[in-house]
Amino acid sequence: MGKGNSNTLVRNLKIHLGVIVAFLAIVLIYFQPILAGKRIIPNDNLQGLGAAKEVRDHYKETGNQALWTNSTYGGMPSYHIGIYHPYNVANHIIEFVKSWMAPPACYVLLYLICFYILFCSMKIDPLISFVGAIAFAFTSYNFIILDVGHNTKAMAVAFAGPIIGGVLLCFKRKYIIGAIMIALGSALEIRTKHIQISYYLLMLVLILVLIELIYALKEKEIKSYLRSIAVLVFAALVGVGTNASVLWITYEYADESVRGQSELTGADGKKLSGFSKTDAFMWSYSFGENLTFLMPNAFGGSSYKALDSDSETYNVLVKSGVSQKNAKHTIGNLPMYWGDQPFTEGPAYMGAVVCFLFVLGLLIIKGKMKWWLLSGFLLSVMLAMGKHFGLMSDFFYNYVPLYSKFRSVTMIHVIAEMAMVMMAVLVLQKIFFEKPNKQFYEKSIIKALAIPGGIALFCGFFPGMFFDFIALGDDQFAADIPNAQLAEKVIAAMRVDRASMLRTDALRSVLLMGFAAGILWAFTQKKASKYILIGVLGTLIIIDMWTVNKEYLNDDDFIPKRKLKQPFIPYQADLEILKDKDLYYRVFDVTVGPFESSRCSYFHNAVGGYHPAGLRRVNDVIYRYITYRNMNVFNMLNTKYYIVEEEGTGKPAMKINLTALGNAWFVNNIQIVENAEEEIKTIETFNPATIALIDKRFIDYVAGLSSGATNNSSISLTHYEPDRLEYDANCEREILAVFSDMYYDKGWQAYIDGEEVPHIRVNYILRALKIPEGKHHVEFVFQPNSFFVGEKISLFFSIIIIVGSLFGFRQVFFNKK
Repeated sequence: MGKGNSNTLVRNLKIHLGVIVAFLAIVLIYFQPILAGKRIIPNDNLQGLGAAKEVRDHYKETGNQALWTNSTYGGMPSYHIGIYHPYNVANHIIEFVKSWMAPPACYVLLYLICFYILFCSMKIDPLISFVGAIAFAFTSYNFIILDVGHNTKAMAVAFAGPIIGGVLLCFKRKYIIGAIMIALGSALEIRTKHIQISYYLLMLVLILVLIELIYALKEKEIKSYLRSIAVLVFAALVGVGTNASVLWITYEYADESVRGQSELTGADGKKLSGFSKTDAFMWSYSFGENLTFLMPNAFGGSSYKALDSDSETYNVLVKSGVSQKNAKHTIGNLPMYWGDQPFTEGPAYMGAVVCFLFVLGLLIIKGKMKWWLLSGFLLSVMLAMGKHFGLMSDFFYNYVPLYSKFRSVTMIHVIAEMAMVMMAVLVLQKIFFEKPNKQFYEKSIIKALAIPGGIALFCGFFPGMFFDFIALGDDQFAADIPNAQLAEKVIAAMRVDRASMLRTDALRSVLLMGFAAGILWAFTQKKASKYILIGVLGTLIIIDMWTVNKEYLNDDDFIPKRKLKQPFIPYQADLEILKDKDLYYRVFDVTVGPFESSRCSYFHNAVGGYHPAGLRRVNDVIYRYITYRNMNVFNMLNTKYYIVEEEGTGKPAMKINLTALGNAWFVNNIQIVENAEEEIKTIETFNPATIALIDKRFIDYVAGLSSGATNNSSISLTHYEPDRLEYDANCEREILAVFSDMYYDKGWQAYIDGEEVPHIRVNYILRALKIPEGKHHVEFVFQPNSFFVGEKISLFFSIIIIVGSLFGFRQVFFNKK
């Protein structure tokens, strides 16, 4: 490497290091409580701790990780609960990221660094890249998902940056560094296991691939295009291969989960597959709600928002005789959101300055980048509208592979975020370094301010012209207020406050855009330096986004670190149950939402729990029978204890179920059913202690088994681990044993006296095994090939990534002459 190149490299490294130090300072200032030893534990993280407790305890005790847990939904794979992929290099990088600082600060730092890398790969000036990274990282959606604990989603969003950068570099014929970024970025992206974000990212990349093809054909550069595609695909496959076990177990499990196809039929007579259209589009933005890109509280902000003492609602409460203390308490948490979603944690606010720069970019930027980013933005906005844009949403739901497997389509707003911020940095780069055409830029700046500014001013001055500010839940909220006249006044006041929030935000956004337009105009007229321009724009963006994000993720969310050691406090009922020395039984807790909380899973093997993608057959039984307290199901699941609210006191109390069937039992009779429909319907009335319901596909397995009493036969559990169960059986003849555990044939293997034998599904969800006459040792072991073989494949591709990255960086940085 020549001296000049060496000096340039050192200078660039100093700049990048300075940027990272600045990012660290910004993050630590925002999350000051971390420095005081405080931590945040959002609800989803709390539920995750409960669900993962058994698996983590088992690892601490044995040093082995269990790929199955019995603490959630009666039993399910622990793939997406808390397992580690030891041979996946991405796993180790992610753990390193988490070690930087406590969450959620580490994830915000990750947003900043990853998108700084993206902008630098686009050959954007480091100062602009610095401001662009802040603009992206601080979009409200990125902070709101951290507030609710969607950490894997946050990482998936962040890792999109290097992937996009790598794809752009490949199309610029920077194959080595582009391939490294794609391979490593894809490995990290997929390892987050947030397939929905990865799916949306793939959409954005495919749009770019299509636009590059159009330009390649137009410019007769098809060979170069195909070369770029070959490198891109190869690098992506390396990233995919690094996650062989992640993808294999996810693919395998998806078919058996609520996202796979059911054997039951819906009301329309069709097999249920993925989410129903109603569920998939339940969270959809209305057309008007897109105003939140520009004005955060245009639709009330959040379903749980605090007002101040200057609000109309507060004044109405006080004037109606409510004490100031009670009035302040009431306005501290009001359903101010009035859009069409069932509820929301907050808006997808992109930032007023970013909106202005995005429109300016559309006016100034030319060529493929403009059409790519505009196409990605429009696709994101239209698909996020879900049921409100039925023509497109229905097409994607019915015909685009995997689209029906996802819900909360508003999540695709992350693509709009990326497109808007990338356009913003591109237009700043163009204005920064191109010879200014003062008249053209002046007209463009005026137009770019007039479009979003005009929309905002119109909303500010005439908020009631198009909107009524009526929320879906207003009637229910009013019904909860005993005084009907007061309820009517409060609802009317809340609607006044909603209009006021829109008006205030409109004026706020106009001011921010006005300042941004002013400093840009001054720069184009050579009345301000580029440093003043970037300093002012950066300050405006930080002030804008910081104040909005502090409404959703702030110091009040943090708690002392010591409280994390005991995330759930046991009831006295829990302590009583834990005195039971039986190896294995289940508990059903109705003191909290049994399928909305993992509190019970933290202490016991629970019938309920919390997980967004449980086994579909178990889900079928939950909503048909467990929700309605069907004793047949509780008994066959060995539900030995209930936790209920004690009459009179309301305190949690333990009740024992004397009819629970235990870990395993022999049945006297077999009833063959035609299909899944008949099997699940029969559960309502059959006696699981004596009868096993068997789908006719397993009829050959039970052929020759005799019926009748089995008084002299016995079976008992002798050893329990989450992924290994051992029994001693004594059978007077060959007989069918039913086990109170979930059937999952993608890894559970049965052994009799050390020899592997087949087993079947019975009673719609349980497993059963033929045991020969005599004394035998029975084992069930969970050993999914998808994980163990997949990990070996992951190791192979991880080595390729490590070696390839070292070689590539050497070629790029140290082989220049």
